[in-house]
Amino acid sequence: MAVATDKIAVGVDSALYIISKDTLAKIVDRDLGIVTAVTFDPEMKYVFAGNGVGGLCKISLDSYKIEYNQNQTGRTQSIVCSKNGKYIAAGSGDGSVAIFDSEKDWYLQTPVFLKKQKCDDTSPRVNVMTFSPDEKYILVGYLDGTVLKWPISTEVLSSFVSDTLNSREKKLNTTLWNKYIKKELTKKYFGEEINPEILEKYK
Repeated sequence: MAVATDKIAVGVDSALYIISKDTLAKIVDRDLGIVTAVTFDPEMKYVFAGNGVGGLCKISLDSYKIEYNQNQTGRTQSIVCSKNGKYIAAGSGDGSVAIFDSEKDWYLQTPVFLKKQKCDDTSPRVNVMTFSPDEKYILVGYLDGTVLKWPISTEVLSSFVSDTLNSREKKLNTTLWNKYIKKELTKKYFGEEINPEILEKYK
């Protein structure tokens, strides 16, 4: 269920109810599936609904036209919109967060994916999300208790990756590199054979 100033959206199996002061609209479509998460966009032009198999749709509050997108595989746990309406994020039971750009074609759009790596047998399922005040990041809470702060745009992501790679390249073969790598075991990659006695030492 999602609550706005003058509307309430309630998702059920293959249907979505839009309730306002004097109207009740029932949007029925087999492809909606079991609606598991729903939210309104800030300008109240659309309502977004996610289902139990990772599908996400955008529904016009004017014409009730439905546009579908299927990019996640797990149950949609949470949907949030940025305050400026530019980004829509869907958190899934498969551990991913999909970031959609409202200014791009919805049906054909491939979102930016953010996915926490699985470190143990605990499910990385997304539970809750919120955008940062500057709308450059999204904070994501997972089932295992982790909270991660992710950059949401491809520009910020690419800049972050680039900075990380440059930092790693600068530190290659320095104290940090030597701290984690046994140099004796890397000799074969520089044209030298590893001494069998050294290899045995680290087995």
